[in-house]
Amino acid sequence: MAESVFARRKSNSVYWRNKSNDLLGAAGLIWAGILNNEVLERKTLGLPDWYSFEIACPPVFRMLCGMSVELLIKAIIVQRGDEPKQTHNLNRLAEQATLCVAREHAQLLSVLTESVVWHGRYPVPKTRPAFDRARELERDALTRRVPLGSFSVLHPNHALNWENFLGIWNKFDEIYRASDA
Repeated sequence: MAESVFARRKSNSVYWRNKSNDLLGAAGLIWAGILNNEVLERKTLGLPDWYSFEIACPPVFRMLCGMSVELLIKAIIVQRGDEPKQTHNLNRLAEQATLCVAREHAQLLSVLTESVVWHGRYPVPKTRPAFDRARELERDALTRRVPLGSFSVLHPNHALNWENFLGIWNKFDEIYRASDA
């Protein structure tokens, strides 16, 4: 009996898509906390007054976004009768699903891949090259150079805010839904 439940869930894209949707909702809650760093929320949650959602939660937001997209792409692959590759690499999964990904979205998918692999779970990757790669990806995808006198400083470009992420997620979800018809 348990084996049939396992097989059914593994091969039914709806389970994959529903879990993706659950993670999407959790990412949305984290994003709301980042934007609304109110004292009441900290007190309600038993967090100290100095706790900042805006500082603490972006890596967790990116991890949940990455996990949600990963499962949505895998739902598309399962829906098409294939078995998803055992990888967190979102661009490789998008290739397996034959999804057309815009260049700027591919860059964000690379950032989300790194976030799934380590950013939301550990304080630092296991190796220095992985650390350097993740920092470079984030710098290139999530910041822009702003002149400051004779220098320039990195400033967030908001490429991975809720609206932009939801645009990527919705694009993949439309493909999933179109295949379901």
